Amino acid sequence: MGHANGKGKARARRKKLKQQLLNRAKESALVIETHSPQPTGHAEQPKKPPSRSRWPITSVRTIVSKSWKVAAASATFLGIVTGYLSLVPRISVENSQLLNLADPFATPFVVSNDGPLGINDVILSCLLIYVESTGGGTIEGLTVGPNPVIEGMDPGERATLPCTFHPVFGFTNPLKAADIAIVVNFRPDFVPWHQIRRLRFKTLKGSDGHLYWYPQPLSRVPFAK
Repeated sequence: MGHANGKGKARARRKKLKQQLLNRAKESALVIETHSPQPTGHAEQPKKPPSRSRWPITSVRTIVSKSWKVAAASATFLGIVTGYLSLVPRISVENSQLLNLADPFATPFVVSNDGPLGINDVILSCLLIYVESTGGGTIEGLTVGPNPVIEGMDPGERATLPCTFHPVFGFTNPLKAADIAIVVNFRPDFVPWHQIRRLRFKTLKGSDGHLYWYPQPLSRVPFAK
């Protein structure tokens, strides 16, 4: 009887051990199945490149603000330059009608203040750049004048300048050619310093054989610098 009970207990232990081994095997299989990748049934889709983000509104506003500031600064600068140029003195000189066809120097020159401001302490003179007579005599780089000082000339006013020099230099023969510059020394309103304008004239022979004054550029004239 005791022998039979011993066999029954041994059989129960073997059954229990076998059941434990089966349970462990099932647990191991469940763990492997849990960690294995699940099939999706279709190929993996490629990743899309990140889309470019639009400029933020604050950046656009900053650019617009800076553009307006640059435009405003440019307009202010142009306004200052325009205002300055509008106040720059403008002096013009023209020769009046010939009084003596045989002597161009008998014709006076008319100086005009064409600027928006008055000019003061006006000194007019005549620079003889080059003068030649039919007898071969020449005069170069001499100044006739200056004439008496004109206290002031308002905008639009004019003054007359004679440029007669024959009696002074004994230049009695008729002219062959002449090249001169009318020199205007003046002080503009609201400015403590003087300015100088030089306007050049040169004689050209007309169809009637007489000499007439014509404006010429002052560049590259050694005596007029």
